[in-house]
Amino acid sequence: RRVLPLPTEAEAESLGLYADAPEPGAVADTLAVLGRLRAKERAALLLYELAGFSIDEVARIQGDRSASAVKSRLSRARSRAREIATRLGASAAAPSIHVIV
Repeated sequence: RRVLPLPTEAEAESLGLYADAPEPGAVADTLAVLGRLRAKERAALLLYELAGFSIDEVARIQGDRSASAVKSRLSRARSRAREIATRLGASAAAPSIHVIV
């Protein structure tokens, strides 16, 4: 698992990490999209994109024999998340979905 030092306050500000709060509904839209993914797809996506685990680490955590299985799962999860967000009309309202997909 990757461990990175936290940026200083000045670095965080210059990187735009202190951006405005998400648009109203963005968090709910993101959760709605994630909630509609299959459990293993959602877990792989969150482990890789948010928790920062490598593909090999996600494979071990999920009990897969190969990294290619995780890569395929991540690809399917991103594709399904885009489709779900579009159906829900969430893609414009939830920029945080775009970070993941």
